[in-house]
Order: sequence, then structure tokens, then C-alpha cells
Amino acid sequence: METLVLNIFNIVGNASCLTAEDGEKVHVLLEEAIDNNQKVILSFQNVEILADPFLETAIGQIYRDHDKELVKELIEITDISLTGKVSLKSVVNAAKLAHENQAV
Repeated sequence: METLVLNIFNIVGNASCLTAEDGEKVHVLLEEAIDNNQKVILSFQNVEILADPFLETAIGQIYRDHDKELVKELIEITDISLTGKVSLKSVVNAAKLAHENQAV
């Protein structure tokens, strides 16, 4: 199966990824790929601003709803800024904790 490349800039339509609504556009595509067991490269090329509501909806929900090992295997993040990495790590850690608490 071919790897799916999702360019966040193209999906959102601009360099600012701020809202949960924009995050939902990405989330739907990621869910579809996971359901099909398809590897995804999420490219943040040309994205200048990342806000937590966007990241929580787009990616955090994926970690909350799916096994972290599966997500790690299927989703690769590229072209993300250092500040974006820091925000993403915080969102992912919170989502992983929520997933673990759901399992208990």
C-alpha cells in the first residue's frame, strides 16, 4: 500500500492552523487512513502558526482514541517547526494519558 502524504497547508488553505474546525479536516483524513491501516506522512511545510486547538483536534484525538504504538507506526510528522514540535509533544502526551485513563 502506498504512503499517503497529507500537506497540512493545502488541507487548511493557509499558513495558520489555529482552530478545531481546521483540525477536524485533518482528523477525518487521519481516521480514514488508520481505518485502512495506511501509513501517513503529515507534512507541516509552509505552516507558520500552530495552535493547541488545531493540534488537539487533528492529532491529539488520534492518540486518545487509538493505541499509541499503532499511531506511531502509521503516522510520521515532517517539516514541523521547533515550537510546533513542543506544542505537539504536549498535546500528544495529554492525549496518551487520556487514552490510558480510558483503558483503566
